[in-house]
Amino acid sequence: MGDVLQLHDLLLKGKALAMIGSGTMAMSTQELDIKLVTVSPHRWAKLPIMTELLEGAARELIEVAVTGTPQKPQATARPLRGLEKAINTLVIPDD
Repeated sequence: MGDVLQLHDLLLKGKALAMIGSGTMAMSTQELDIKLVTVSPHRWAKLPIMTELLEGAARELIEVAVTGTPQKPQATARPLRGLEKAINTLVIPDD
């Protein structure tokens, strides 16, 4: 496990898009395994309670898997398969 960098609570935010997630990077090969979920940064910031947050996010989420290396990342986007999986991806990262 010493060869693996754990990435928790990732937040990438721009004017039009926010991405949150977690993942890993193998230090010896720099191979990435990151899962991100996209949401509108405006809606994300304005939702005051968790229930409203999840209801709003369920309509907007897209899962982005990032593999490859930091020098040559490969991103694959797909519609979210289920809100529960997205929450688990964010709260309980794969080990």
